[in-house]
Amino acid sequence: QEVAAGGVTEESWGALEGHSQCVTSIDWLDSNRLVSGSWDHSVRIWDSSTCGAVATLNAPKAVNSVAALTEGAIVFGSSDSVLRIWDPRGRGESLNLRGFASHTGWITALARSATSPYHFVSASFDETVKLWDTRAAVPLATIKGHTDKVMCAAWLDGERTASGGADCSLRIHSISSSV
Repeated sequence: QEVAAGGVTEESWGALEGHSQCVTSIDWLDSNRLVSGSWDHSVRIWDSSTCGAVATLNAPKAVNSVAALTEGAIVFGSSDSVLRIWDPRGRGESLNLRGFASHTGWITALARSATSPYHFVSASFDETVKLWDTRAAVPLATIKGHTDKVMCAAWLDGERTASGGADCSLRIHSISSSV
């Protein structure tokens, strides 16, 4: 299928099929592999050259967001309010990053740091954004300010993140003192 926009024609060269419910999030692991999360309670790694799934991890609840971390590890957030890290090079086990009391609502978005291989942020229905280090089991910081669900997050550089919410606001956060 060809799509034309602004004088540029792009050709769709393959479909990666296998999820049984809505695909909620994707990220590139490397130049050939994608990771996806779905409401079918799974995280899948795909080979874009063959359009086939090469690994699947079943999650306990719907997966709302995925992000590829360094060296092939994947962080994902679910509707059970738990963050997990999956290293597909291991035995398929996931590492729980929640700690004692992390997010109290669905995790809606993840964004990895542009400058650190260990840091990412998570956004949640609990109206917060949390800053994480993969080497720690508790968040480094909890960023408040939204008055409704936080729906998306982005990491610009080593010092700034942004979030958007159901309160119709975008917020820019300075996190340099937290990292």
